[in-house]
Amino acid sequence: MIIEWVGCSGVGKSTLLEEVYKNLRSSGIDARKPLEIFLGRTIAKFISNERLQNVFLDFLVLPWSIFSAAKHRRFFKYCLKILNNGYFSFGRKTLLLRSIFRKMGLYIFLNNSCNEKRPIMFDEGTVQIAHILFAHEDRTGVTREEIENFCKLVPTSDLIVHIMAAKSEVISRSLSRKDKPIAETSPDEIKRFITLGYEIFKIMNDLDPWNNKTITFFNSDQTKPQEALSITNQIMDILPS
Repeated sequence: MIIEWVGCSGVGKSTLLEEVYKNLRSSGIDARKPLEIFLGRTIAKFISNERLQNVFLDFLVLPWSIFSAAKHRRFFKYCLKILNNGYFSFGRKTLLLRSIFRKMGLYIFLNNSCNEKRPIMFDEGTVQIAHILFAHEDRTGVTREEIENFCKLVPTSDLIVHIMAAKSEVISRSLSRKDKPIAETSPDEIKRFITLGYEIFKIMNDLDPWNNKTITFFNSDQTKPQEALSITNQIMDILPS
């Protein structure tokens, strides 16, 4: 089973994912992360830096990224249309497109190699591409029609874990992080980025793929252990016996 964790930047997806991963492992479930599938658990544990992980994944999933561009060409065409209409600079567009290729290639690889009884969990997969397309600083807003078209075309994992949090908490966390969600930008632009993220996921909550494969949790700084345990239990209930 492939499980994608999604949500606005700063809601605590990575922290909760790590806690749920540990809970599942301690319960005897062979939960994995993408790098562990590629490299094995022993080697993957030494690559803890998120940017370094992405560099490895860019290289490792390249053949599947190329295949995904052919298999899901309508989706890639749509992504390119949004990027071109968003007035992105060439450098920004290249970085965002690289991220889209990595997420799509990873989806194709995992979808072809997963075991239904072994949960593979990863942060920010194909559904999170909506955040890439619609929440960056060169966008002036997002329409429901754009989100609907995205949801019709995007391939999705077996289960989506949607993490939410109070907007004020998310903005505060994002502003205090050393690794900002958008590098070299102003606090106002970060606030705008978070606000657009909320708008995107609010619209998506009413659409496929959310309706039949999503569990949603509200994450507070005071309730992380309880939320992690609750998510763990729901995933264990869904896993095939």
